[in-house]
Formats: sequence, C-alpha cells, structure tokens
Amino acid sequence: MKMRKLFPMIVSLTVLVAAVVSGVMLNNMFGFTNSLHYNDSPDLNKETGSFIKFASLYGETLDDYIDMSDAIIMGEVISDGVGFEDTWSYDISEKEQRTHTFALTSTEIRVDKILYGSVEEKIVNLVQQGSPGVTDAEAKVKKGQSVVILLKGQGNGKDYASISCENGIFYVENSKLYTLSPLEDFSKYDGCDLQVLLSDMNRIITFNNYSPENNFFKRTQKDAE
Repeated sequence: MKMRKLFPMIVSLTVLVAAVVSGVMLNNMFGFTNSLHYNDSPDLNKETGSFIKFASLYGETLDDYIDMSDAIIMGEVISDGVGFEDTWSYDISEKEQRTHTFALTSTEIRVDKILYGSVEEKIVNLVQQGSPGVTDAEAKVKKGQSVVILLKGQGNGKDYASISCENGIFYVENSKLYTLSPLEDFSKYDGCDLQVLLSDMNRIITFNNYSPENNFFKRTQKDAE
C-alpha cells in the first residue's frame, strides 16, 4: 500500500524535475530571458551626439542590431582618437554634383574576444562621427575603456563603425555594463553583469540563426539587385 501511494508522488516529482531541466535547456538555447536580470528604470536621457536620432531608423532592439552586424567584439580602447576628414559627393541634377566634407575620429581597439562573425586584425579602428574629444555628432570611446561593440565593416578589413552610433557600444567596468544608448532595449543592461548581455546575444544569434554573411544590409542589397 505504501509503495502504491509513493509511486504517483515519485512519478510527479520526476515529471517536475524533467520540466524544470527542459525549461532551463530551452532558455539557454532559444533566448527566453528573465526580466529580473535587467535594469527596470534605466536613464533614457543620456548625453549623446546628434547622429543618434538617425541611428534607430532601421530598428530599436538588440535583435535588430545584431542582424545588422558584421562582427561583435569584446576588447579595450588602446589609443586616443585621431581626427581626419572625409568627403561625400552626390548628384543633385544631371549637371551638378554636391560635395560635403565631414569630421571623423579613428580610435584603435584591441580585439580580446570575437563574439560573433570575424575580424581580420587583432587591432581594429573604430571610426566615429565628429572630431576627437567632442560629442556634437557622436560620443567618443576613450583610451583604457573596456568595450563590447557591434561592428559594421567599412570595406577594408581594418576600419569599422559601431552599429547605430552609441547604441552599438557597451562599456564594461568591473564586469558591470553601462551604455550611452537612449533606447530601452540597450539601457536595460545598465548596471547588469556582462554575462547577462553575452548570454542574451548568444541566444538571439542561435534562435534566429543569424549570420554576418546574410545580415540585414546584405539581404537588402540582394533584394535591390
């Protein structure tokens, strides 16, 4: 009699344990996250450059920007920013062309770990809008900072921009994160452990089967051809 009474309890306990284990496995594989990990009242009014208002035209979530990335790296800023100028020319009529000159800043980033995609060099140049030391166009990274950056290649294997300006850069201090992003899906990581972000990125990439070779920009280009 006792065994008959215990048997359903044993079966129920076994089912419960299996359900918990399965839930953990699904969570790790497919990106279901626990909102208790996040900052539920982040500062969304940070000091950023003017380009940030154009940066969210393609999306406003980490998922969106991972899909746009050529690579995601973790590393350290190892140089001061160096300013330079570039030009952009475009036709305004069949007979007239207009040229704009704009300021840029290039800063060296030592690549300590590649989280997604690939980069050709151990040191890459992060190119940001505006002159060194000012935030009028884009807030600049600073020498000595540890960063996680979602990168878009500039075509030469050495120069990269961050996806969506300040939105594409996470700063790391003592394994804690902070951002300059005004978007909630990025600012929610402010004060969180680095591992929370890395786990979320891994789950998003795995669940969506993302690949730099078939990212948002490459798919858009193919559709336009």
